[in-house]
Amino acid sequence: MIFSAPAPPQTGLAAALDALHRRDFTEAGTRFAELACQGQSEAMRYLGLLHLRGLGVEYDPFEAFRWTEEAVRTGSPSAARLTLASLYYLGLGTARNITLAQTLLLDAARTGDPAALRTLGLVYLGLGPAWHKQAHACLASAAADRDVFAVHAIAVMRLIEGHTAAALPILSWAGTRGLIPSLLRLKALQNRIGAKMVRDLAVRAPHQPERPRRLPIRRFTWKVFIPDPVVALEPRISLAIGTNLLHPVECDYLMALAAPHLKPEVTTHPDGKAAWSGKVTAMQFTRRLEDLVLFGLEERIAAFSGTVWDGHIPLAIERHSPGPGIARDERTERPGDGPMEPAGPDVKSHHVIARVSLNDGFTGGEVTFPALARTVPATTGLGIVFSSTDSYGNDDPLAAWYEKPVLGGEKWTALFHLHDGQA
Repeated sequence: MIFSAPAPPQTGLAAALDALHRRDFTEAGTRFAELACQGQSEAMRYLGLLHLRGLGVEYDPFEAFRWTEEAVRTGSPSAARLTLASLYYLGLGTARNITLAQTLLLDAARTGDPAALRTLGLVYLGLGPAWHKQAHACLASAAADRDVFAVHAIAVMRLIEGHTAAALPILSWAGTRGLIPSLLRLKALQNRIGAKMVRDLAVRAPHQPERPRRLPIRRFTWKVFIPDPVVALEPRISLAIGTNLLHPVECDYLMALAAPHLKPEVTTHPDGKAAWSGKVTAMQFTRRLEDLVLFGLEERIAAFSGTVWDGHIPLAIERHSPGPGIARDERTERPGDGPMEPAGPDVKSHHVIARVSLNDGFTGGEVTFPALARTVPATTGLGIVFSSTDSYGNDDPLAAWYEKPVLGGEKWTALFHLHDGQA
């Protein structure tokens, strides 16, 4: 009889990563710190991230910046450049430097790194319609490397262009990998064109996004919106300038960030596979401090509160000031349309509410948020909660409702509707 020898204990970077995956942050922090002091650039990158989040080590943005900068200097992959770009963009652990942040982001994207290309594509989207060609090229290149959210973004852009048949199998591919925005859009399309047609089209082999022969990566004016305290307190400000709008893909990105922290309810994918299981109540979103796109979205939401319209999907952004309590949002009106009458049997609508909370404490579990745009002080609370209902106000299968009213704090609400299932 032959006995196999037990596997040797993991050492070095593999052991540190294993501890991180087991969520043993104390062990991970210790191991990454030892390896970082030995000059391992990847360990430096992870140690910087742990310091950014205060996991297993002290929350210290200055240490985060020091180790991330050293990781880039010693040759860590482009992921470290993305993190360093975010630190310069927000001014965490160092002086704010928008020019250097952009240089680092562009350099990372030019290496062909899918995460960097996806990030740059989303940043280009946020600059308005004039930059959509560049955004599409970057997202397509990331999608060619099967970056799940980039694949979803390409599908949404095809839906906006009217190419539903081409978009459905791409959404299906992303939905089978548990991407909540893809599942929501598939559900909306079922309401629009029928479940059978969605199933028939979704099972087709998705067309592989073509990698652009040349990436139009170029510099841009990175607008950093600093909210005027007086203007920001206005309950509604109508916006009609395209560069100030949140693109539908950006709304989906907020949901994609929130999804891993939800306890979801069973949702059946059009091909019959169970893609999501569990019970949705509420969730706590640990802010991804190294995410450049989230920074940009937060600053734009902070700078412009009101109702906006992008010509296709209405998006309402509301600010709720601190008070004795904010009850569950039970709006039933379309943004700008006044009260919405109960929909008839032939009318379908679906909406998703994404909440960006700066100071909220109704679940007991709190997250520390750094100062936002230099005008909002550091706070503790929840990050993002999203929920959805049908046109009658009933809970959707993916609904995430509050178990009790918000106890107080400042809350921003970004809300968009998919009327008649349109995406």
